[in-house]
Amino acid sequence: MIKNKYQIERRYIDVRHNVRPGTRLTSGTPGFLVAHDTGNPGATADNHFDYFQTLKDRSASAQVFIDDKKILEIIPTGTGADPEEKAWHVLYNVSTDNDRFGDDANDIALGVDLCYGGEIDFAAAYDRFVWYLAYCCDKWGLNPLTHIPSHKQLDPARKRDCNQALAMAGKTLKDLLYDVATEIKDSRP
Repeated sequence: MIKNKYQIERRYIDVRHNVRPGTRLTSGTPGFLVAHDTGNPGATADNHFDYFQTLKDRSASAQVFIDDKKILEIIPTGTGADPEEKAWHVLYNVSTDNDRFGDDANDIALGVDLCYGGEIDFAAAYDRFVWYLAYCCDKWGLNPLTHIPSHKQLDPARKRDCNQALAMAGKTLKDLLYDVATEIKDSRP
């Protein structure tokens, strides 16, 4: 198992149909991970907790937000004692995830968001993002090169994440995936 390099903070938003339905992933454990960025330059993991804790007018969420100071799970992912739960991080009426992975991302995948921009130290946030994705891949036997699509890959007509945040640091999705694979290899005891 991959070494614990960073602490994972678990502070869950309240169960509400539009952000945290409180239902398990239909796959039991995550079948893949979706790499997102927040699209919200300068907003921290804590800012996103506050936002989703009070969101009322639309359905949206993700399980994890990562900035330069913390990895914050706001919906259970299965990395701790609580079982994996759904989040609303990819639109249901876009079928790319179904075609590629056999089911909807909201039902079988974790949404992992990279916080960036403003006062956030990108290198520190990126290191935590890479480690968390590696940790999850190692935990559930997922190949990072095939089981971490970006949100843009699943919804190319509407989304640019996580590519927009990566581009700010001169990185690509391919760089991210190889960095995750290297982290897995280098972090095993």
